[in-house]
Amino acid sequence: MLKKIFFLLFLIPLLTSAQHTITGTFSPAEEYTYVILYRVEPTKNYYTTDSKKDEKDNFNFELDSTNGPGVYKVVYGIPQDEKNFYLVYNGKEDIAFTFSEKEGLTFTASEENKLLASFEAQMYRIQKEIIEAYQSNPIDKAQIVALFKEQELLQNEFENQPNLGIAVHFIKANRLYTPSKYEDFKTYVKNRKDTYFDHVNYADDVLQRSSFLDDNAKGYIYGFVNPAAPEESYVSNIDDVSKAVEAADISYQKTIWHSIWADLIEKELFEASKYLANTYLIPAAKKDKDTQMVNNVFKFQNLTLGSEAPNFSWTEEINGTEETRWLHNLEPAENYLLIFWSSGCSHCLAEIPKIHTSFASVPERKLKIVAIGMEDEPRGWENMTDELPRFTHVYGAGKWDNDIAKTYDITSTPTYFVLDSNKRIISKPETLEELMRGFTLDK
Repeated sequence: MLKKIFFLLFLIPLLTSAQHTITGTFSPAEEYTYVILYRVEPTKNYYTTDSKKDEKDNFNFELDSTNGPGVYKVVYGIPQDEKNFYLVYNGKEDIAFTFSEKEGLTFTASEENKLLASFEAQMYRIQKEIIEAYQSNPIDKAQIVALFKEQELLQNEFENQPNLGIAVHFIKANRLYTPSKYEDFKTYVKNRKDTYFDHVNYADDVLQRSSFLDDNAKGYIYGFVNPAAPEESYVSNIDDVSKAVEAADISYQKTIWHSIWADLIEKELFEASKYLANTYLIPAAKKDKDTQMVNNVFKFQNLTLGSEAPNFSWTEEINGTEETRWLHNLEPAENYLLIFWSSGCSHCLAEIPKIHTSFASVPERKLKIVAIGMEDEPRGWENMTDELPRFTHVYGAGKWDNDIAKTYDITSTPTYFVLDSNKRIISKPETLEELMRGFTLDK
C-alpha cells in the first residue's frame, strides 16, 4: 500500500495499513506459507500474532480485546524491512485483503482501509497528471489550473468523509500545496517546498506508528536537491527537516534520525550521513541515554569511506630497541593496506600468501601493508609471519577482543581496508578479487 509518487517532489507515503479478524490471500499462493502481524508503536514494533496458510490459501489473524485500534504491519517474507505492508485497524470492522508483490495490495473488506487506498490512488493519479501537464509542449495553463482545483476538491472530499477514525491523520497530513492560479513550474516547486511540512505534525503518535513520517522526511531530503550543489542541498534539507522533527519527543527523534542516517549510508551519501549523525542523531541518542546507539554510530562513522582511519599503535623491535609505532605516523606512501587476519583462519591461510606474493615487489613508497594478526596465542602467528616479510606485522592479542579489532568492528577474517596517502579509507574490499582489482601493480 506504500507507493512512491511518480515524481520525487510529490512523494505520498500513505499507509493503509473487541474482536475482529484480518484475513488475507497472497498470490501466487505457493510462494507464501507464513505471515506475521505486528502492532506498530512510535519507536518499536510489537509481535501480535502469526498465521500459517489454511486449506483455502487464506491467512487469518484473530484480534482480541488486547489488540486495540492502531496501525499494524503485515510481514510476509525476508528481509522484514522490505517484505511488509501496513494497514489500519479501527476496532470496529473486520479486514480482508488480497496481495501480490506485482499487483500490490487490495482491500476487499474494511471501509477505512478502502478509503485510504482510494485516496492514495486518486492523489497519485492527479499528481502524475500535473507533472505531465507541466512537461507538455506547449503548456496548457488552463489544464494545470483545472488539475489544481480537482486536487483541492478531492482533498476536501476525503477529509470530510464521516467517521474517518485513524485514517483522518494520514489524509490530512497528505494535504499538498495547491495554487489558486497558474504558476510556472519553478515557482510551483519553490512553494511546494516552502509549504511541505505545513500539514504534517511529527508529534502525532498515529503518524509515528507508521512509516509515514520517515518517508515524509526522506521525500524532502531527496526530492529538493539542486543538481549543481547536491551535497549542500542534502545538508540544507536535513536542517529543514530538523525543524519539523523537533516537535516529536526525543525518543522518536532519535528513531527517525537513525532511519534517515542509515538510508543516507545505503545511498553512499557519506558526507550527508556524517553531518546528520554529528548534528542530530548522536545528540538525540545521548539525550535519550542510548549509549549503545551512540557507540555504534561513532564506530560506523569512523569507518565510512572518506573517514580518516582510526589510529592505533603497536611495538616493533628496531635496532634492538622496542619502539612504539602509530598508523598515522607511518612513512608516506601512495596507499596503505590494512589486513585483519588470523593464523587459525583457513581463508586467511589461502589468501594472505597470495597477497604477499602479488605485492612483494611493489615499493613501499607506493604501498605499505599493515597486517594485524588476531590471535589467542602467538606461536602460529610467529611461524607464519616469518614467511611474510613484506608486511608490517602487528600482534593482536585477544583475537576478537583485541582493541584494534574492536575499533575497526572486525567480525570476520580476513578483512581489508585500503587507505589513501592521507590515511583516509577509500575502499573496504569484501573479497580477494575485489582487493586485487583495486590496485595497479606497476613498480
